[in-house]
Amino acid sequence: MVLESIIRPGDAEKKNISILMMGVACAVIAIVLSTILFSPFASLMMVFLTVMGCAHLVFALIVAEEHREEVSTHVWKTHSRAIKAYLLLFVGFVLAFSICYVLLPEGDLGNSFAAQHKAINMINGRCLPVEGERPCALGDAVSGAAILSKIIFNNVIVMIVAFFLSFAYGFGALIVITFNASVIGAAIGDFIRTRLALGSGIGLISISGYMSAISSGYGRYLLHGIPEITAYIISAIAGGILSHAICRFSIRHAITRMIMKHSAIMFGMAFLVVLVSGIIEVFVTPWIF
Repeated sequence: MVLESIIRPGDAEKKNISILMMGVACAVIAIVLSTILFSPFASLMMVFLTVMGCAHLVFALIVAEEHREEVSTHVWKTHSRAIKAYLLLFVGFVLAFSICYVLLPEGDLGNSFAAQHKAINMINGRCLPVEGERPCALGDAVSGAAILSKIIFNNVIVMIVAFFLSFAYGFGALIVITFNASVIGAAIGDFIRTRLALGSGIGLISISGYMSAISSGYGRYLLHGIPEITAYIISAIAGGILSHAICRFSIRHAITRMIMKHSAIMFGMAFLVVLVSGIIEVFVTPWIF
């Protein structure tokens, strides 16, 4: 198919720009098709179509990682290239979702990003937005130990879901990564639109105003969003390689037992990254932005 021919799985870990552009292309096409063809359900259909466009690539990465596990004992060195490839795909998704959010007419945002608006408000711990109102901005919750523990708990749950989705479906965790990218993209897009609207309202909008709104929007959410998604990616790879090893060998096979140990190590690494991302979100991001 056309999307599958953009980049070959074997080249994914070598061509950084290509995989980034594939993420952008898959998400943009999914958003356009969902908005035109599935308007009432566009917010979920665009996630589903984006996943479909990239599923073959992610599955190939998981297979390649499991083969590397058979001949390597260094966990991070073995999987760093795949983690980078996943991250580039995620950044491509975020770019596409955020840009489309800014460019879409106001009337289309309610349907196109309905599920994302609800997720943003749930994260904020607030009521769902009333129809016609702009959703709350992600990250406005009161800082402190209580909110930190809540954020870490929620992120660990998502990390576990990513592991088991990847274990059960191979590329299943791509759903979690794509939906999170759409939520972050919507939050960034809403932040930029709000800043530009405020500047336009008082006559201060300029090139520097556009640049400030864009840089603040991406910095505010990607500063903690990238390590958070990295944790989900590490967990997803751990689940994927374990699933593929069990399918290829018996559960008592020496290679399978070795991969189980590596999966456990990777899951522990993912938990540590979740802790770091939570601290950044609660204490660092509000201080900078």
